[in-house]
Amino acid sequence: MARAIGSARLWELVDGLFPAEDGAARPPARHWPLRLLIFVAWLALVVFLVAHHVMWRDEVRALSLATQGASILDMPAAARGYGHPLLWHVLLRFGTDLLETKLVLPGLALAIGIVAAAILAFVARLSLPVMILTLFGGFATFDYVVMARNYGLAMLLLLLVAWAYPGVRERGRAHPLILGGLLFLLCNANVHAVVLTGAFGIFWLGDLIVQEGRGWSRAKRQWLTAMIVAAVGALLAFVSVYPSVEDAPAAVHQSFGQTLLHLIPGVEFQRIFGNFNASLPVTILAALLVTGSVAAFARRPAALVAAIAALAGLQLLFVFVYPGHYRHGALLIVFFVVLHWLTAKGFGGWHDTVFARRAERIGRIAFLALLAAQLPATARAVVQGAKSQPQGEAKALVDLLATKGLSRSVVIADPDFLIESIAYYGANPTWSVRRDRFTSLVPMTLAETAPMSPGRLLATARRLAAATHRPVVILLSASLDDIGQRTVIDRGTFGPLVLDPDDIAKFRAATTKLATLRNASGDEVYDVYRLAP
Repeated sequence: MARAIGSARLWELVDGLFPAEDGAARPPARHWPLRLLIFVAWLALVVFLVAHHVMWRDEVRALSLATQGASILDMPAAARGYGHPLLWHVLLRFGTDLLETKLVLPGLALAIGIVAAAILAFVARLSLPVMILTLFGGFATFDYVVMARNYGLAMLLLLLVAWAYPGVRERGRAHPLILGGLLFLLCNANVHAVVLTGAFGIFWLGDLIVQEGRGWSRAKRQWLTAMIVAAVGALLAFVSVYPSVEDAPAAVHQSFGQTLLHLIPGVEFQRIFGNFNASLPVTILAALLVTGSVAAFARRPAALVAAIAALAGLQLLFVFVYPGHYRHGALLIVFFVVLHWLTAKGFGGWHDTVFARRAERIGRIAFLALLAAQLPATARAVVQGAKSQPQGEAKALVDLLATKGLSRSVVIADPDFLIESIAYYGANPTWSVRRDRFTSLVPMTLAETAPMSPGRLLATARRLAAATHRPVVILLSASLDDIGQRTVIDRGTFGPLVLDPDDIAKFRAATTKLATLRNASGDEVYDVYRLAP
């Protein structure tokens, strides 16, 4: 009896965290002061993290691409094929043309994140605990706000879609082209958002079928209109990313048996806890929580089908196109939040059975656990910020070169990608050894993976010094210490690195080691050498 009472209380507690339909238009007015306090606390935390953030290559690459071409009309052709649709680049280009400062990059990401957080705090129909867990998760506090990339844009657009949806469905005040336009933009935020756009279209159609049946109606014509606009956006996104200038980052080729294992629902979301070590237990836990969260919509037919479509679509993308990291997988959480918001307002239909009710409660527990599992990623970002541990060493490098009188020096690196983030902090010309040209963009291509060695870097540095009459600085991610015999390091898509003691001795004789910059949490760490005059 006591166990039954305890279980009943647990279920009541869980159900209480997901608002019922009645009075679900907006969060209760009495909660607004508390929500405002929570929002201010979140904003203070984000400002702290922004102040300690150092840009790394994936962030800076978008800005480099956005500033290609003499005008914004020339930019799309120059930026095409780098793996992302162009909406984020267009916004960055407008910002840099208008304000003439690189601070547009973190500023735009922060502004987008703040608006999204305000929607979560003051507009979304979420209980206080669910709102807090969402707001302070690693994606909403760091990866989609502090990290200046296009994934925060997708989160904002998903929330705007949820906000606009009732106007189309309920009152007819908003024209379907408004919702279609938001879905168009969502498709061009990133490739993963195209999948979520399709899943939302499934939810919308399912909601209509549940409410009206399968017959044709004015509401279904509105849906079709909006989805045609969204389809145009998806086509534009495809044209923006294909053909790709990169072939190395593609999903790893696997045997048929391995592919089947990776197609187990939820398995490819092993990084959804914040890019922590994806061990087997972590992978299993991620699969259980992600797939379990889908069951939270067991009594909402339209939302259930949409959640399954989003999960399946993203998983197929991760298996066959590009592996999923935290920034990719966490978009599924945002989509789940949107579905919870809309189902709390009565959309998505209703199917009530004992089995569905039990599945819903288990799914809600899984979803709450999934949200709670995002907090360690936030904690890690805070600890790194408090320790002044940057994401990469680009800022420290540019500061070092300035103090050494090397602000005009040519910088080369191994691997080449180390030069990409330098463009944000300094004006040093950067040379790609693999591509044999001056550039700030280093696409990963399998055709440029010839063996690298200190001798090859030294020869390139000498050639550049003779041609440019400038000092040459060399960044080496591999340490040259304690190399007693010839060693070949397999670095996959970056090509092998050959370390030979005699070669290293000649390299050291011809260079001066300026510093060791290896404090960063990412992979942009290296030793800094200067070619001897």
